[in-house]
Amino acid sequence: MSRNVKRGRLGEVFSIMGDVIAAAAAVRTYRKPDAQTLRRIGIDPEQFGRIGLN
Repeated sequence: MSRNVKRGRLGEVFSIMGDVIAAAAAVRTYRKPDAQTLRRIGIDPEQFGRIGLN
């Protein structure tokens, strides 16, 4: 595996972690996370909207 592939995968991991943190922070403050963020972490935004946050 080349260095560029390893760096690319590592960057992808950090990007996903950032999306998870952003979604968790939004939920913690009773806001709906951005739809694109939810999609990147594998959550359907429409289904998520049906969950009661209160």
